[in-house]
Order: sequence, then C-alpha cells, then structure tokens
Amino acid sequence: MAFLSRTGPSLLPRLSRNTSSLNSLRYGSTSSNQWLQRQANDSFVRQRNADAFRSRSAYKLQEIDRKFHILRKSSVVIDLGAAPGGWSEYVAHVLRAGRRQSEPESESESESGVVSGEYDVGSPSPPEKGYLPPKIIAVDLLPIEPIAGVSAIKGNFLSRNIYLTLLGKLGDRYVDVVLSDMCANMSGNRESDIASSLELCTAALTFAQRHFGSRIPRGPGKGTKTTLVMKYFADPEFDTFKKTCAQFFERVEVFKPKSSRAESSEMYLICSHYRDAGE
Repeated sequence: MAFLSRTGPSLLPRLSRNTSSLNSLRYGSTSSNQWLQRQANDSFVRQRNADAFRSRSAYKLQEIDRKFHILRKSSVVIDLGAAPGGWSEYVAHVLRAGRRQSEPESESESESGVVSGEYDVGSPSPPEKGYLPPKIIAVDLLPIEPIAGVSAIKGNFLSRNIYLTLLGKLGDRYVDVVLSDMCANMSGNRESDIASSLELCTAALTFAQRHFGSRIPRGPGKGTKTTLVMKYFADPEFDTFKKTCAQFFERVEVFKPKSSRAESSEMYLICSHYRDAGE
C-alpha cells in the first residue's frame, strides 16, 4: 500500500500547541487585558488548576474519549506534537499508567537516541493474567517535562530515526491510538494558516498509516480497532481531506468539544477502524 507523501521537514519545526504564555504578553494593552479576563472567566482554566493538569487541552481529549471511547486499559497510544503534554498527561491519568509509589525517573529520548532514566509503564496493582500494560509515547520537537507513565521522544515524528526508535519501544505491540492536537504557529493569514493545518493533518495521517497498516488482517473483514484523532480548522479545503481519510477508516466523524472556545474554528476528526484503502 502506498503511503501519502511525507510532509517536508521545513514545516515541522513550526509545530506547537495552541497555548499562550504570560511572559509573552504586553501588559497594559487592550488585547492582554482581554486575554487575562477571558482566562479568569474560563471554567476550564479554573478546573485545570484544580485538577493540576498542565494545560486545559486535557479537557478536549476528555470529551473526545467520553463520546468515542478511544482509550482502553491496554491501549498503546502515541501523542504527536505532544508538548507541553496535556493530552499525554490525561491519557496517563485515565490508563493509570504511572506507578503511584516509588516512581523512577521519567524517560526522555532525543533523536540521537540518548536515553535518560525510564518509567516502568504498568498497572499500580499486580496485573491480571494475560493483562498487557498500556504504553504511552509522546513525540515532539520541543522537550516535554516528565509525565508519570509516559515515554517522551524529542524529534521529528516523520524521520526515520524516530520511526526506528518507536519500533524499538513498541516491541511486539501494535499502536491502537494516534493523537494529534498539533497547531502551526498562526500567521494571521487565514489561507496560509489553513494550508499549514492541512499539512499537519496529512503528516499525522501518514504516520498513522505506517503504524496501523501493519495490523490489517489478511482476507476480508472489518478494519482494525484503531483510532486517529486530529485537530483541524474548519474550512472547505478540508472536505477533500476528510474524503481521503474515509478511504482508510471505516468511520470519520467531526467533533467540536465544549471546552473548545466558541469563537475558535478548531474541530477534531475522529477516524476509527483503519482498513486497506482497496477494500
């Protein structure tokens, strides 16, 4: 099966989560005051502080998971463009992947293959017979602060080095879920921003094809129990992309979480049950 064309490396260094930093604000400006007021009135920001999540984006994934049931206790999950780690943190919380006592150092690996420490990703209680512990792998060009139960890899997720590193970490396990909450740095030019968003989604789909494709059963039958979640920004340009996704997945659904700001055009594609495009 032919994969989609790879996204060029020139785009990937621009990847970032759609987050803001107080250090980047110019205090006293109207826009800064409006941002601060919005944050103060945002119930999800307040809840994030109460729950000690590192970003409010965790609640978007929570809504997605509650509606589509994408996470199972033995899931193997890869979070693309994961920094600062809000989604990986939520997944680890749900799957109880981090040990609650005597946790060793977190694992962090760069594209050069240098590893520092390691988490024993497993159940906090003795595993059931036949139980496979979850695996959670976060990949980003930016460093990610340690998260209990999560392996962090620093590098380009489409590069061969990272691909081989992931295969080593997966061992004989298959990937169940690929998450992408990636967002290119906004330029203010809608046409350019939509194009960047589409490129990121194409890159995430390409990545999912590589890892889901090896799971396709021989002969007739339904697709594998796999899920790809991607953020995009609503625009007619994405209609063709959705049709492309439908060639590879049995179900492609659009969802806007309540925790996504009403004024934002961000949406999520939930692609379930990967299959061969020729079926």
